[in-house]
Amino acid sequence: MIVFDLKCSAGHRFEAWFRDSDTFTAQAAAGEVACPVCGDQKVEKALMAPRLNVRSHARDEAAPVPVPTAAAE
Repeated sequence: MIVFDLKCSAGHRFEAWFRDSDTFTAQAAAGEVACPVCGDQKVEKALMAPRLNVRSHARDEAAPVPVPTAAAE
């Protein structure tokens, strides 16, 4: 499955899931993809930022916070 960012001719942006790119192309050509806001069937792929699965290790390697101790009297 793949998610595409889509936009209609009125400029509404939304996303939808498809089996693959060819499935989107076939469904869009058949008028089976419509804007959920206005119902426009003239829908195209919008520019998408890549979805990277990047994880920062900075949080995992943070130094422990020292716990204050009571002064001996």
